Amino acid sequence: MIGLKIHREFPLPYGTLHLDFWGKPEDVPSLTPPAIGQDLYVSQSLEHIRRFYDNPRLHFLKQVHGKEVIFLDENTLPMDSAYWAEADSVFTESAEHAAIIRIADCIPILFFHEEQRIFGGIHAGWKGVQKRIFTQTLQKITHLFPQAGKEKFQFYIGPHNRAQTYEVREDVYRYFADDFVLPHPEPDKKYLDLTSALVWEMRENGIPEEHIHDLNTSNFLHPDYYSHRRGETGRNIAWIGLRRQLL
Repeated sequence: MIGLKIHREFPLPYGTLHLDFWGKPEDVPSLTPPAIGQDLYVSQSLEHIRRFYDNPRLHFLKQVHGKEVIFLDENTLPMDSAYWAEADSVFTESAEHAAIIRIADCIPILFFHEEQRIFGGIHAGWKGVQKRIFTQTLQKITHLFPQAGKEKFQFYIGPHNRAQTYEVREDVYRYFADDFVLPHPEPDKKYLDLTSALVWEMRENGIPEEHIHDLNTSNFLHPDYYSHRRGETGRNIAWIGLRRQLL
């Protein structure tokens, strides 16, 4: 059932970490009905992710294109597929939690610390980048874990709508530096290089360039990923978690 996916597996001092970006389900045609593309796929994806855990606590955020960051600790109650909190970034140190985000055209970022058990995910559209959701996330992590050096984090940028197809008008591109606003054949439009704006913010926060991994995939150009701008209603899914036991 699970569709095209980018999978990475990392044996770390604190366990084996799994990082996944999932596209369309394999058994659903490209012109996906909304119910399949959204509700059923999310439900089936949760069931698939549960295979990696003994007693998983799986969380979908109610993503609102804001700058709120959620920390999942051991006291966070399991909420299954409920959209239990309004936020666009989530991280944890708990092996019982999986951080999950949904994406249509925005940028998904999955991240982890190389030595300390800290991992999570960020949903960054143009509003999130403009509100510096990445900086907000890093600040909250370093506040809670001051001993965790930010140079020890690894960041993976998954499939999203990239500069060559991300058309915006003045009400959006006016928030970004000229370096990230590219010419468009229509005079009232521009292309927005949101990826470069995000990477610039990462570097400004002191993240080493070699720790920023752009998987260089456009969901708009790749038919096996959903894209709202292409007229589809489904969601791609990104998740990261520690594998405890494969059942």
